[in-house]
Amino acid sequence: MNRFKRIGWIMAAAMALAMQAGEVAAAGARQPVDTVNADVLPAAPLRRPPAPLHAPQARRDRDQLQLSNAFLTVEISESKGTVLAIVNHLTSRRYVLSGDVIGATIITGAGKLEWTDRRLTSVADAQPHGDQRLARIVLEQQLQQGLSIRVTYTLHADEHWLQRQISIDSGDAKPVIDRLIYGSAEIDGGRPRVLELGRFDRPRIISVADDGGTFAGVGHWFYQVRDDGTFQNQQMGWKHNGGVFDAEPFYLGVFASEPGEPYPGWMWYRGFLERRKASAARHATWFSWNAGWGQWGVDIDDPVVPAYLKRMAELGIDGVIFGSGGLGKGIDGFIKLAKTDATTQANLAELKRLRIAGGTLNNGQKKWDDPAAQPALIEELNAYAAAGFQTTAFDFYSSPDTYVAHRNTSDYFHAALEKLQYTECHLGMAVYGPQFQRLVRVNHPDDIHGFDIAHFSADWATFLAFRDSRRNWQRKYEYLMPEDGLYYFLTHYSNWGNPRRYTDPEPQQFTYSVHAYCGIGFNFHDTFGWRETIAASSAFTAAPVFGHIEMKMPAADVAYARRFFDWMRDNADVLRPARACAETQDHCVVSKIVHGRGLIYVLNYAPGTRRFELKLKTGHDGPLLIRQIYPSLEQAQAFKDGDTLKASVRGESCAIFEVNGALKTLPPTNRSSFPIDLADWSRQEDQWTTGFHMPDMRAALEQASDPTLPRELLSLDQVQDTRPDLLNPISPDGSSNLTAAVKWIGKGKLPAEYLKTYGFTEQNTVETWKIVPWAYADRVWLIYRPNKPVLMTSPAQPTLAVNDQQIPLVPRVDHRFERVEQWTCPLYYADITGVVRFGEHNSIRIGEPEPTQDPPLAYVLTAADRQ
Repeated sequence: MNRFKRIGWIMAAAMALAMQAGEVAAAGARQPVDTVNADVLPAAPLRRPPAPLHAPQARRDRDQLQLSNAFLTVEISESKGTVLAIVNHLTSRRYVLSGDVIGATIITGAGKLEWTDRRLTSVADAQPHGDQRLARIVLEQQLQQGLSIRVTYTLHADEHWLQRQISIDSGDAKPVIDRLIYGSAEIDGGRPRVLELGRFDRPRIISVADDGGTFAGVGHWFYQVRDDGTFQNQQMGWKHNGGVFDAEPFYLGVFASEPGEPYPGWMWYRGFLERRKASAARHATWFSWNAGWGQWGVDIDDPVVPAYLKRMAELGIDGVIFGSGGLGKGIDGFIKLAKTDATTQANLAELKRLRIAGGTLNNGQKKWDDPAAQPALIEELNAYAAAGFQTTAFDFYSSPDTYVAHRNTSDYFHAALEKLQYTECHLGMAVYGPQFQRLVRVNHPDDIHGFDIAHFSADWATFLAFRDSRRNWQRKYEYLMPEDGLYYFLTHYSNWGNPRRYTDPEPQQFTYSVHAYCGIGFNFHDTFGWRETIAASSAFTAAPVFGHIEMKMPAADVAYARRFFDWMRDNADVLRPARACAETQDHCVVSKIVHGRGLIYVLNYAPGTRRFELKLKTGHDGPLLIRQIYPSLEQAQAFKDGDTLKASVRGESCAIFEVNGALKTLPPTNRSSFPIDLADWSRQEDQWTTGFHMPDMRAALEQASDPTLPRELLSLDQVQDTRPDLLNPISPDGSSNLTAAVKWIGKGKLPAEYLKTYGFTEQNTVETWKIVPWAYADRVWLIYRPNKPVLMTSPAQPTLAVNDQQIPLVPRVDHRFERVEQWTCPLYYADITGVVRFGEHNSIRIGEPEPTQDPPLAYVLTAADRQ
């Protein structure tokens, strides 16, 4: 949108200031199932410093040194190097610290030295720092010949905290650093609140009066806090190899109380974590493809790589994690292939030509506590980058909980961050909290398991599985983890180790021991969830990850993804902040509003249109001009703080609203007349009846046909002992011992009850549409979600009649139970394309084996009219 058009719509909206706050209805919304009342809160602190941002200053005031910017002024003892007091410009209060202290224990050849007799001298200077300015105070003390201490204070112009760092210069000597005292921020009369952000990170928020206070902590995830609030690391045993040792920084910041926060200081400390995370990220946005667990089997030495890279370039994907087998080849294997394998060398050249960063898994279970192992690990990382690899995914991180191990971990992760374009971490990182998580672009906190597969779309079910895991972690950490640093799959997992052959029948595995694949892990493009999950995930992250990528997906879906990602790149600064204002397993309201401008995301996780009444509590004292921009673009309406924004959001989808013209460009729309929620049910014994009007979709359905879909799928589970030509041999543990993927990660042959449920033939095949209905955009589906999952082996199953014609209901089977008798059917669907009356009224009758007082949750769906 050009500048003049933007001004035009803002002016038009301004003319409507006298209008009442109205309802903005998402296209296709019908008969809401309930109403959600929630507040829309700001995504950043409202309070601003009384003076404009300015270059920070370092100066002397008699026997004190001072650092100041628009947010704070800190008073420092020159001789002791400690903070005496801090002035909070947000509240105009001065806080006197009751006992700040710094110190170190250093063991040299001459014995143990306790640095407690602090007699520092100082140098104060202000200097440029990138496109910002910072002020710095440096205090120094010579302890003995060849051993000195430096204490450095740093304050940036636009940050509401300062950092203090102890450095020990031992010259050529190799001392043992055994203890560090980072500092204390206790204030007489202050009310400390200790946050538990991981196993060891215990920052403190100290409230003074009722209007604000300070916060403090260590910029690391491993340390201890004494009972008196002193931050330290003891029994470190760090054998320093000479030169300068830079300790982990101590940070001290200020805050003002904000409306709507769960406790004083939450908003400003959350802002601190977000800024720290954003400053560590090399890219504001990043779009990645996990060719490992998402599409396992596409490895760097595979001749098929160029075709996938071409698809990635079309989609606008920035990077890829290759892999095969249970653990992949590792970065050492990739280094060797880059030197010796012609296919790998050609694929590296193609990565470079297309400007796509590539790499592989990096074992997170290294000898972190072994100092002798670290130089080789760094050299391996250097060789990996020199070979042309620019991404890596740390997998299954684990470490002994010692200072040495976590210091080595920090050094290695920092090195990877500097040398590579992109890093991520799967598992093991989140237990240490946000200070560790910021060292990768995205962190996958936990495997997904036990999630709700009763969603028609495989992509949507996978997205919700990831969000459910992230929501649980956010609750654990009081929603303080930066959302933009968490790992989200945009698409479902692929059929593990079984790439598509584009044959009919198409070989696929049906049951897995890994929960992430339960009923949805198949190698087909999800025509329903593809667009919805791309849009919904942008509420939380600007660095999403693809799972399955279909080589022959519809051109319109390729174009949609590229346009959406370009929009995210254009508006990264608007998308980065994210505050979950209200969230349950059924819905979420996310604010990206900063000082009256930004976005509101309204996510309806569940099926069935849902109405939202959102009280605007943004703290903005001017007009709020709000328009829906997704799934359809609507006219702006004028609101003010305190008004209610009313919206209806279709099932398993989201709506995005722009506030006060925050965007540079607009996302692609995704209008549809579907889903049609079935309502107004009447009951007669065990039968529920209703009706609906079906738009005439015949032309659109014809155009949506996908000729690449096979008529049947062949069960690899059933032929694993008779068709070795179809099996993909893999290494489960990285050794040379190979086994078939289906044997390693499968559940054996399919039970007879499962075969009967889906109608498998004697040739071990089944009709494709019964397993992956979401791949068919050219059909009309009726989806039914029973109030209680039905046992797969029960003789009493739900029934469906459309226009008095009996139509078979096909279930999605949840096989995450030990015994077949426990397997359930939480979702049913039926292809009603051949019986529905287009342009007319249609009757529906559903028979339930265990009728309840609640009417059925059912809807009619097609992807053919998505625009």
